[in-house]
Amino acid sequence: MSKHSIHSWSHRFWVLGLCIVVLIPIIPAMVTGHLVGLDERIGDRANTLWLHWYAAHEWSWTESFGVTDTFLYPEGVNLWAELFNVMDAFLAVPFVWLLGWGKHYTWFVAAIVLFNFWSIKQWATLWTRRNDVALVAALLWVYTSSMWTAIEMGRILQSMVGVIPLAFWSLIQLRNNGSWQRGVLAGLCVGLVGSVYLYWGYGFLILAIMWCPWSRVFREIGWYVFALTGGLIAIWNLSHIDGGYLASQASMQAQFPSLNEAFSPSSFDEGGAILETALPIGWIGWSTKHSISVLLLIFVLFGLLKRSDNQRLPSLVILIPIIIFVTLGMGPYWMTDVEVWRPGGFIVHNPLYLLMYEHVPLVSRMHWPSRWLPIISCLCIPFVVNGIGKTLTKNRMTTVRWALPAILIGELYLKGFVPLSHTPLPTVDTSECHLNLATEKPESPILLIPFAYSSRAAVY
Repeated sequence: MSKHSIHSWSHRFWVLGLCIVVLIPIIPAMVTGHLVGLDERIGDRANTLWLHWYAAHEWSWTESFGVTDTFLYPEGVNLWAELFNVMDAFLAVPFVWLLGWGKHYTWFVAAIVLFNFWSIKQWATLWTRRNDVALVAALLWVYTSSMWTAIEMGRILQSMVGVIPLAFWSLIQLRNNGSWQRGVLAGLCVGLVGSVYLYWGYGFLILAIMWCPWSRVFREIGWYVFALTGGLIAIWNLSHIDGGYLASQASMQAQFPSLNEAFSPSSFDEGGAILETALPIGWIGWSTKHSISVLLLIFVLFGLLKRSDNQRLPSLVILIPIIIFVTLGMGPYWMTDVEVWRPGGFIVHNPLYLLMYEHVPLVSRMHWPSRWLPIISCLCIPFVVNGIGKTLTKNRMTTVRWALPAILIGELYLKGFVPLSHTPLPTVDTSECHLNLATEKPESPILLIPFAYSSRAAVY
């Protein structure tokens, strides 16, 4: 066997090993046949499972995916209006058909995690010619704790972060070459981001405006095609949402408190969920809920300090969006995981956020700023790649590449995500979430999960 063949097989085993590594937090659930994540009171995982069942067994592909009366209370609801993003319901259908409802869930999550790993690797490859560097960068990104938090809580759409690097990749490609083919690709990828999660779609609208080469955009057909394709997807998504619901949401805008009322130290809660779900100052490594990997941060610093050989690394084009989304993510006051940060007894304000809250459309409606973290960490990848490439030569990579996954697993373990929680397949008698719903708040308008293959939801 030639030396090249040996190297090729070694690389393949390493790639396979990395795929196993990224699945380590959910492997116990896969092996036991359990549902990954908490059997939580809030019902996120329950709603997700209900949608998967409804799409696979109740919904006909010839009818619109919208109003249904398969609920205990309230009777009848508009799925697109109440849940907004239901992309996972469509993607889960083949898994339900193949594996059976319930058993499909953990394997569906595993597929999402592997897709995220592949997708960020494609984005990293844009900034380096070394495949091993791109793989390490992808591993560092996948071990961002916010993805595992979403899986733990059953928020599957928020765990589908792989659509973000694909959209980044397509936008940079369009920026480099404004052909109509690149325009179609970018429109589809950015449209997919918005279809998966509205927050991210709005973020990419901001990015598209920032990254658009205005000096030549009107001479390149790709940007026209991009706007048309993305716009049509946005219209298609919005067309499913009930107009009355949108009108009621718009009317609530006037009810939102002024800046002085919403963010005064004496009435933090007046700002809704903003303060509870803002990115903590520990997002740069040590937060247990929403943080990037410490290793990723280290390589970001190396990448910023070391000059890049890659002429395609537009520092300001990447750094300015990072500043914007960090500002949006951290909210009006800097937070820890549990409270407002008060170093020396003083509250640290975020004046740029307050300015955007007041003057940038929709910012005042965004009550979960922490969900910008996947965009922030993805924007860091060009610097991560530069840091890895400059620090870990091929010889050094051969020495340390097996140690890096172990360090990452240890970090995620300390943050409480190895392994993730998992519970047996639910039944009426064993689902703590739904027993609580039935006994504590039977009047609440909560979506209910079907506990068996039937034409109706479970009734208590």
